[in-house]
Formats: sequence, C-alpha cells, structure tokens
Amino acid sequence: MEILLNKCDAANGNVPLYLLTKVTKMNDTLMNKVIMNRAITRVSIFYTLSIVLGECLQLSQVVLCVLLAPAIISGSSFNFRVIFKFITRLLVFLLLGLLVGEIFISNQFFMLMLSTISLFGLISIVKKPSALITYSTPIFLYCYAIINLTHGITVESSVMVVLQAIFYMVPLGWLCFKLFPSYNEARIPVIETTEENISVAHAIGIVSLISIGLLMFITIDIIDAIFCLSVVINASLRSGLKQGRAVVKSIIPVQISGCIIALAFHWLLLGHQNRVLLFVVLLFTFIFTIYYFSFNTELRHKEIPNFEVSLLNAVLIPLTLYTGSNGFMLEPFIRRCVDMTSVWFILTLLLTCLAYCLAKRHHQVMSLNL
Repeated sequence: MEILLNKCDAANGNVPLYLLTKVTKMNDTLMNKVIMNRAITRVSIFYTLSIVLGECLQLSQVVLCVLLAPAIISGSSFNFRVIFKFITRLLVFLLLGLLVGEIFISNQFFMLMLSTISLFGLISIVKKPSALITYSTPIFLYCYAIINLTHGITVESSVMVVLQAIFYMVPLGWLCFKLFPSYNEARIPVIETTEENISVAHAIGIVSLISIGLLMFITIDIIDAIFCLSVVINASLRSGLKQGRAVVKSIIPVQISGCIIALAFHWLLLGHQNRVLLFVVLLFTFIFTIYYFSFNTELRHKEIPNFEVSLLNAVLIPLTLYTGSNGFMLEPFIRRCVDMTSVWFILTLLLTCLAYCLAKRHHQVMSLNL
C-alpha cells in the first residue's frame, strides 16, 4: 500500500527522489526473481520430460538425450537456427566417426592417425579456445562411434536415437519457452572480449591428450567406461593449462559425488524407471535445486567453475545409463567411480608432467635471454 501511495504521489511530484529510486530497485529485484524462476522452471521441466519421454518411448540410449538437451534449452530464447546448427554438428561428427570406423576398422593405426590429423584441422579452423570448447560433445560422439565399432557394437542405433530424440525434444523446447518466456534476457548487452588464437603448442597438447584417450579405448577392452572419455575431452579443450587442471581437480568432487547421488536415485527407484511418477518428482526436484543454486550468485559454488551444471550431467549420465529393466544394480556405479578415479589419476599425472616441462622450458629461455 505504501508503495502504491508513493507512486501516486510521485505522479504529482510530491515524493523525494530517494523513494522513487528505492521503488525502482524493488521492482527490478522482483522482476529478476520472476525471470530467474521462469528460467529454472523451464529448464527443469524440459530435462525431466525429455528423459522421462525417452524412457517411455523405450529409446535404447536415453543418455544421448542428456547430451542434446543443453543446445535446445540453455539459451535465453528459442533460437531454431542455433539449435539446428548444433544438432547438425552432432550428427555430422557421429556419422564421420561411423564412416571412419567402418572403412578403417582393420587398420586401427591409420584410424588413429586420420583422427589426429582431423582434430588438428578442426583446431586450425576454429582457432579460438572459447569456440573450440563448444565442440566437446561432437568430438566425444566421433570417438564414441569409432570405439563402439572397434569393439563390434553397431552405431546405427545411436544415430536413430539422436533423430528420434530430436523429433520430440525440439518441439518440447519450443513449448517450454512459450510457457515460461524470459522477456528481458535478450536485452542484456554482450560484452566482447579479445581472445588469442590457440597456439601450436596448445594444439599439440589438446590433440595428444584426446589421441591417447582414444588409443586406450580402441586397444583395451574398457568399453563400459566410454563416457569417462567425455571428461578427458572436456579437460583437454580448455583455454589453458590452468583451466584444464581445474577441470581435472573437479573430477572427484563432481563426478564421484554425481555417481553417488545417481546411485541414491537408482535405489529409490529400485532400479526401475517404470515408476514414472516417482521418477518425474525426483528428476524435477533435483534439477530445479541444481539450477536454483546455479542461477543464484550467492549460493553458486565459488571454487569450482560451472560446478552445478557439471554435477547435473554427472548425475544424469549414470542414472540414464544404468537405470533400466534389470532391477537394482550396484556394480556399474562402483565401476564408474573407479573409472573416474583412474581418469583423475592419469590426467593429474599427465598435466603435472606437462606443467613441469613447460616450467623447465621457460626457465631455459629466461637463462638464454640473460
């Protein structure tokens, strides 16, 4: 009531300026909260329905829906051009992996060399680190196709799952944006920052880490740990050694914690996603909570960058992978924790050696300059 009276008095010129400023700030704060709640609700409903519909439609690899979701729902508005570009990129990389794997399945060395050269070519085209990180999922799907074919697993079904998921996820994303729009998010100015191109040494480091990971998966029968490769790729594509080490340090708190939370959900569902109502409630509540922390600057994790979204993927990937018609299973979750710990140890060792070599080289260069 007091605010309404102040507004009426303001129209007559009888209200001090500080009161008008206070009312304006209160209105802006309220509007920001409304926009934030809309965005959180929109994302939560989209993720929940995408996964639940995938399970109800009996898609063979619902986990691929988790990889598709960010491209459709992460923006401030529904942009079909951006979504189409990202989905096309995913399909192209998946089909390229399928093609390379089918043609060179009997010559794994040539397959690895071709993949290495192709990755170098991609880096030379993209050039910027911020642009290269957007290729994390496409590169993973390329490796995913090659690794599966190497171990005698057909990849055509994965292509069909992606197409089936697109068929219902894109309209669902459009509907979520219509029901929960964010009107003034598009007005936020974009701050342009200058960014250096990826150096040759940095490109060699990226290609080396991904190639080593791909080599291990096509020569050793560790196909069950294939989604651990996505963490390796994500760490490799970072803009520098410091950012890459930050991703590696987050493996234990993010990936292991996510696997434990997924196991708790798996136990509550008794291993059966057919309990649809409970599945929906658990998914929506968890995703809403995660994004509420992510959107709130005071609650957001300060030490680990992008902690909340990383934790969301760390939960949803094992949950959609291991919650099926086979009942409650503890072994795959334990195996994933062990695999992630192994990835953390190997990457920590590699990055420590790389940091030592770079420091030694820098010291030699400084000595020569003196």
